[in-house]
Amino acid sequence: MSSDFSQNKDLFVFKDDEQLIFVTDTGSPGSGAGRDDERHVWRILIADDEQDVHDATCFALRDTVVLGRTLEFYHAYNSAQALEILRAVPDIAVILLDVVMETSNAGLDLVPVIREQLKLQDLRIILRTGEPNQAPEIDVIREYDINDYKLKSDLTKKKLYVSLTSAVRSYKQLRTIENSKKRPGHDFAGQFRAADPGGSE
Repeated sequence: MSSDFSQNKDLFVFKDDEQLIFVTDTGSPGSGAGRDDERHVWRILIADDEQDVHDATCFALRDTVVLGRTLEFYHAYNSAQALEILRAVPDIAVILLDVVMETSNAGLDLVPVIREQLKLQDLRIILRTGEPNQAPEIDVIREYDINDYKLKSDLTKKKLYVSLTSAVRSYKQLRTIENSKKRPGHDFAGQFRAADPGGSE
């Protein structure tokens, strides 16, 4: 589902510290190596109505490896497409979710659907917006079950990498805990009691 760069077009990518990055490319940003074995990728969903944001994100993260795995990108341009992908594709680790898509609060409205209807509690939601006044950070963090909030204007290549890596690590930890709970005869709480010499008798 990876998209292609526009032909013969200079594309703004991200502010890399103090330097603006522009690229001209006629190929695809791709999803990184390793797609022959889907077990060795982290699946990332980009939900944004701007093509340049999709292209820029893929380009900025094209060589990223997190915990030994590369990234595989899926693309949605509105809430309906995002829901379709989330229902059809298992084990998506992170969604980079734009606030303003087909409506001014499309991304925000999608969050409770993801958590309450699809029951995707492990999925890490990174909310991104180009219009901070539309969705004030403190209000959004308080009222919505998201994991990070980023202004597009402040998102350097380095900050994007840090945010995504942290989200993937958190996702992996949650999945590890969940899988441990499902093992037959595994005393999940007991392993923490045994590891805590100062615990109660």
